[in-house]
Amino acid sequence: MPNWVMHHAEFYGKEDKIREIAQAIDDHGGFLSHIIPLPPEATETIIINDGTPLGVFAEGGYEMALDLWGSKWGDCDTRYEMTDLPGGNACLSAKFNSAWGPIDVGLQRLCARLNVAVTDFYWEEQPEFVGWFVAVGAEWSDRGLVYDWGVDLADDNRLRDDDNALDEFLDKAEQAAQEKIMEKDRLLRFLEMQS
Repeated sequence: MPNWVMHHAEFYGKEDKIREIAQAIDDHGGFLSHIIPLPPEATETIIINDGTPLGVFAEGGYEMALDLWGSKWGDCDTRYEMTDLPGGNACLSAKFNSAWGPIDVGLQRLCARLNVAVTDFYWEEQPEFVGWFVAVGAEWSDRGLVYDWGVDLADDNRLRDDDNALDEFLDKAEQAAQEKIMEKDRLLRFLEMQS
């Protein structure tokens, strides 16, 4: 069982591109592995004891997933809401999980492929780390950590033992990450260029 990384991401761009993300979620329960798929040689099918086929990584497949997405798997348990924006644009606000680490590498590839922008705030369930990622099309991305276990040791025990303290910390961390993300005017210029 992996340590899950929870994400709250917002995708911005032309409505048809944002709907492509929504359609992948509707059809498959997630978007990343369907819009940015692994190459066929990354996986193989084995037959388990009761004769059931099971897809597994082929030799080197795990490394391909890390290179392509930044994590072993794409997103899962994905939920979303979509909002229309002026100029034929839309925003998809999604909450999802990834295994062991953020999927910022995959999100950057998705932004480049679909010419969309994303802001992503993420936290690991322990919490071992809390961070943010932003990308605008293929042209620009930035990332940072708000909290890193082992560096920010003073808060570790309090956050692990007190759910209210953890919720309060995550709310403050998300606000700080959003402020950092929104300092960048590239996202707004990107949306203006799409209109």
